[in-house]
Amino acid sequence: MMKIKNKISYFLILTAMVMGCNFACANEVVKSEEIVSETLQNMMEDDDSNNSPSVFMYGNQSFNKSESYKYAVDPNRPEFEIKNLSDYLKEKRANNAQTTENKKDDKEGMQIDCTEMEYFEERNELEARGDVEITTPSGVKVTADKAIYNKENNTIKLINNVEIKRGPTTVNGEYMLVDLNEENAIMDEPVTRTGNIRINAKEGYAYSDRIENLSGNVELNQRVEMKLYSSGFTSYGRAINDLNLVDFDLKSSRSKPYKIRTKEIVIRPERDHDSMLMKDVDIYYNKRKILNAPSIEIFTDKEMTYKEVNFPVEFGSLKGMGMYFGLGYTFKLPKTYTFRVTPLLSYGDNEIGAGGILMLKSNKLRLEGGWASSTNNLIVDGEYKLTDKLRFDFGRHVYKSEWFNGGTRAGYIGELAYDDSYLVKDLGNSVFRHRISAGYVADYKREHQEDDMRDGFRYRYMAELSKSLKTFGSKEQDMYVNISALAQTMATVYSETGDTMALFRVGPSITSRVKRWNSNITYTLGGVHGHSPYAFDEYRYGRQTIMFDESLILNKYISVGYRGTLSPLKDNYDKDILTENRFYAVVGPEDVKVAFSYDAVRQNMNFNFLFLLGSDNLDLRYEKLTVQNPDKLGKRQVKQSDKDLYKITVPESL
Repeated sequence: MMKIKNKISYFLILTAMVMGCNFACANEVVKSEEIVSETLQNMMEDDDSNNSPSVFMYGNQSFNKSESYKYAVDPNRPEFEIKNLSDYLKEKRANNAQTTENKKDDKEGMQIDCTEMEYFEERNELEARGDVEITTPSGVKVTADKAIYNKENNTIKLINNVEIKRGPTTVNGEYMLVDLNEENAIMDEPVTRTGNIRINAKEGYAYSDRIENLSGNVELNQRVEMKLYSSGFTSYGRAINDLNLVDFDLKSSRSKPYKIRTKEIVIRPERDHDSMLMKDVDIYYNKRKILNAPSIEIFTDKEMTYKEVNFPVEFGSLKGMGMYFGLGYTFKLPKTYTFRVTPLLSYGDNEIGAGGILMLKSNKLRLEGGWASSTNNLIVDGEYKLTDKLRFDFGRHVYKSEWFNGGTRAGYIGELAYDDSYLVKDLGNSVFRHRISAGYVADYKREHQEDDMRDGFRYRYMAELSKSLKTFGSKEQDMYVNISALAQTMATVYSETGDTMALFRVGPSITSRVKRWNSNITYTLGGVHGHSPYAFDEYRYGRQTIMFDESLILNKYISVGYRGTLSPLKDNYDKDILTENRFYAVVGPEDVKVAFSYDAVRQNMNFNFLFLLGSDNLDLRYEKLTVQNPDKLGKRQVKQSDKDLYKITVPESL
C-alpha cells in the first residue's frame, strides 16, 4: 500500500458529495471586533492612497494610521479600543495569512492510498489504480477503481465504482471529473444516499455556490409513516395516533400508486431557516391526478428541531369555538419563527360566523390563537420549551393535559412544568415519573356558579411508580399479555384560599394484544383529601376508576378505537358513571388514511391524515434539483445591515 501527500485541492470533492443532501453545522458566532476589523481593512483596500505612510481617505473622511481610536458598536456588543490602526491591521493581516497557510496545509494533507501508482511524464499525469482511497483531513473518503490527476490541466478524474462518503451520506457513480481551475465538478449518474433517502440523477454538477442534479427521482429506502394534522389546537387531540389503529403491513407488496412530478426542487438556506421548495407539482394516485399545486414548501430551523409544511387546510371542532374550516398560509420570520394565518368559516351556538386562527412557531415556541364571531370567544394555546424537561405552558379556554388527572379547561393558565422519568433498578427495574408545576390559574364563570371568576397561584406535584409483574405470550397464536401494577399520587396547594388537595390511588393494569385487537384495562382504588377552589380543577374520577383503552383493526380499510373511564360509585364531581368517553375511527386504503376522533365529554373533534411513503409505493421525479450555497445549510447567517451597525466614531480633531 503506497501513501503520498500532494497539493491537489479537495474543495470540490467535498461539495460534490452533498448532492441533494443537507448539512448539520454549528452556528456561526460573529464578534464585534471581527466585523470592525473587516470594515477597517475594506476602507484601506478601497482607498487609492493606501500606500501613504500616515493617512488614508475613506469617503470624505481622513484617517491617521498611527492614531488611537475607540469604536462605538451596537449597544448589545462590547466596545474595544485600537491603540495604533496601522499596527492593528498589520497584525490582523498576518493572522489572516497564517490562517490561510494553515488551510493550505490542510489541503496539502490529503492522503491517497492505492495498490499501485504510476507517473506518465509524456502526458504529465499521475495515475492511481486498484482500491484507490482518497482521505481528507475533514473526514471525507473517496474511493474508486482508478484516479488520474493531470497536472497541466489541473483536473482529477475518478473512474469506475466511484463513492464519496462523509458520515452517513454517500454518493455513488461511475465517473467523476473535478476541474480545479473552474471550481466545478461533474458526476455521471450520481446516486446519493443519506438516512432513508436515495436520490438518483442522470447528471450531477457541483459549483462553488450550488449543486445541481438533472433528470432524476427520489426514493425512500424503507417505509415511513407520515402524519399531517389539522394543525389548529390539536395538542390534546393527537392522542389518536398513540393507538395501534393502523397496520400498513396487511398487504405485503404494492405497486407504486403515488406519483409526484415536479419541474424543480430547490433546497436553499436562508438567514434562520433551511427550506425545500417544489415548483409546479402534480400528484397522481393510481394514474389519476388528484392534486396540482404551483408550489409546496417545507422549511425547518437550522438545527432541524422542528419542521413546518405549508399545508393549507384547517378544519375541526373545538368547544367554545364550534366547527371551523379554513385555508391558511405560512410565512417565514427571523430567528427560526414561522407565522401561519388561516381565515375561517365557523358554526357554533346555532350561528354561522367567520374568524381566524393564528399560529406562531419556532424550535422552542408554539403559540396558537383562534376566534370566531359565532361564539365570540378567544381561545389561546401555547407552550415555550426552556429545556428538554422544563417548559412554560399557557392558555385560555383550551383543554390542557394534566397527565393522569385528565384534560382540564381553565379560564386562564400560565405555569412552569418540569417532567422527568427514571428507571429504578433497586425496585426490579420499576419506572418512576414525576411532574412539578407552579403558576397562575383562573377559573371561568359557569352556569351553576354564583360568584365571579376566581384566580390565584397553584403549586402541584404528581408522581407515578409502575412495575411489570408478569409477561407471557405466543408467537404462534399471535398474542401478548403484560400484567403490571402502578401507584399514583398528586398534591396541590392553592395560594388564593390556602386550600389543599391530595390524591393517592393504586391498582393493577393489564395490557394485551390478540392478533389485531389491542387492549389496556386499568383499575385504581384510592382516596382524595381536600378540594380545589376552581371548578375546572376538581378531581373528576372518583375513588374507584376503571379505565378502558381498546382498538381493533377490522380489515385493511377500517379500524376503530375507544377510550373510556368508569366511576362505579358515581362519587365523582359530576356524579356521572362515565367520566371519559372518546371514539376513534381510521378509514381508507392501505397507503393513505383519514383518522377521526370525537371526545363526547369535552366536545372536541379532530381530523388527522396518515400516509405511508416508501420505496414500494412512492415515485417522485424531478427535472432539476438545486442545492443553493450548500456550505450555508445549517449555518446562521449575518446580514450586511447587521454589519452596518458597527460604525467608527471619528474624533472631532480629525
